[in-house]
Amino acid sequence: MRAALLCLLLPLGCATHGSSPTGDDCGERGCASLPGTLTLTVLDRVTQQPVPGTLTFTASGQPLPFNCSAAVDPSVPCPSWQLSYEGAFDVAVAATGYQTDTIHIQIDGPAQCCGTGPNTSASLELAPL
Repeated sequence: MRAALLCLLLPLGCATHGSSPTGDDCGERGCASLPGTLTLTVLDRVTQQPVPGTLTFTASGQPLPFNCSAAVDPSVPCPSWQLSYEGAFDVAVAATGYQTDTIHIQIDGPAQCCGTGPNTSASLELAPL
């Protein structure tokens, strides 16, 4: 029932999906299946404040589309970063004036064949050079 309601609320993502291995049969009605969102806080290890400047996020050398979680003045560091992407991978975070560090993250899809995966959060502290 909840999945059917979600399909009505998410018309852009609905497509024929079929049966899931967990036994939730979506049948021919089609549903949106979206990943959860990870919110990653990146702090300066010494000051415990958000890392200033431009941060880059990569996995296996490929850039990841993290976005600042809030609208901030350009002179204020972004407080946290968000990514909606499904899977488990190691993310390398780099910033000018800091040692690059890596964090293992996992972003799940929905528990059923329809819906949105759970939101998660993580934090990483970068050491200044």
